[in-house]
Amino acid sequence: MMLTRFAPWSVLLLMALLNAAYFGTALLKARHGGGEEATAHVLDVPLYPIPPRPADLLTRSHPAPPPAKVVAEAPSPPPPPPVVKEKEPVKPAKPTAKVPEKRVEESKTGGILVQAGSFVLKAGADTLVEQLKKGGVESKIQVETETVSLNLVQAGPFENRSVAREMEAKLLAGGMDAKIEETWEGFLVAINKTLYLSQGVQDMDKARKLGVKPLRMVKVPEAHQMYKVVVGPFGNRTQAKETSEKLANMGISMPIIRGGQP
Repeated sequence: MMLTRFAPWSVLLLMALLNAAYFGTALLKARHGGGEEATAHVLDVPLYPIPPRPADLLTRSHPAPPPAKVVAEAPSPPPPPPVVKEKEPVKPAKPTAKVPEKRVEESKTGGILVQAGSFVLKAGADTLVEQLKKGGVESKIQVETETVSLNLVQAGPFENRSVAREMEAKLLAGGMDAKIEETWEGFLVAINKTLYLSQGVQDMDKARKLGVKPLRMVKVPEAHQMYKVVVGPFGNRTQAKETSEKLANMGISMPIIRGGQP
């Protein structure tokens, strides 16, 4: 470090001494030789440049480092919001299903009934209730579904559908119900279905007059609502038999005893 600082000054001092010696020699020659030649010789003396100052050398040899870039720190992200756990909704307790009480007819639990009549139409049951009331017997109507045999009037069977359609057209034109059905026998035309046999006979006569043949009547089972007029219940079979006999004397045909042990 010390050598670096004094080296420029040593060079400067050496050059100054060489210049002084050179100029001193030139002056001495000029004095002895005189004339323009000496002067011209003095003018041709080369001039050496003055070396830069030590401060400049130090500055050039060691350039100042560039200013450090100030990097702005990125703002830290905000902390995440606290996670709040939702409370699970309290499920309401399932209501306990109430077992419906079994309602059993009295005729099946020891009670005994006397059936005075069974009707397809409620009007017939209402008429019988009024008749029993006039005779001093209280009764009620029970509605039950039973399988009964209905009377179905048919035309056919026919070998092909075209003939069945011709018969269907005649029946519809005469104001009667008609529907083509295919069976193992062939094609049939169902005309009407009734509980009463007399009604079935009348339907056959009407279809025959319309030119529909052959015709036939068959029995078909079907579930049907029945209106039953009953009296009771009674506590024992003796009372039920006495009531059944009384109803028979009033003109009721074959009163039936229902329920209880025979």
